[in-house]
Amino acid sequence: TSGQPVTDLLKYSAPADEAAAPERALDALEMCLELRHVAPTAPDTLGCYPFKDTDPFLLDASPAVFFAGNQPAFATRLFRTPAGEPVRLVAVPDFRETRSIVLVNLRTLDAHTVSFAPEAA
Repeated sequence: TSGQPVTDLLKYSAPADEAAAPERALDALEMCLELRHVAPTAPDTLGCYPFKDTDPFLLDASPAVFFAGNQPAFATRLFRTPAGEPVRLVAVPDFRETRSIVLVNLRTLDAHTVSFAPEAA
């Protein structure tokens, strides 16, 4: 996602600790997977169109990669579903702030960042 569901969840959880922000983002992603819902606070505190008959944010199957963009820093964790399926959780840093992107190998689920920031002279 663009990170809005994770940011919204974290607004209503324990007080923010800047150093723990990336891990908290992964905890929120993990909770979304356990709930099988991409945006559990929508439409109550996260703006979205309220659907009458269906919820398009429900997860029918476990994704191989589950990410939230616009996070303060990169973080990743391998999560295992109750069925034992691996899911790579990724907090993708805000490119405007960090000048870095995240690459995920879909065969191995390894993730790492690539920086486009100019090197200090």
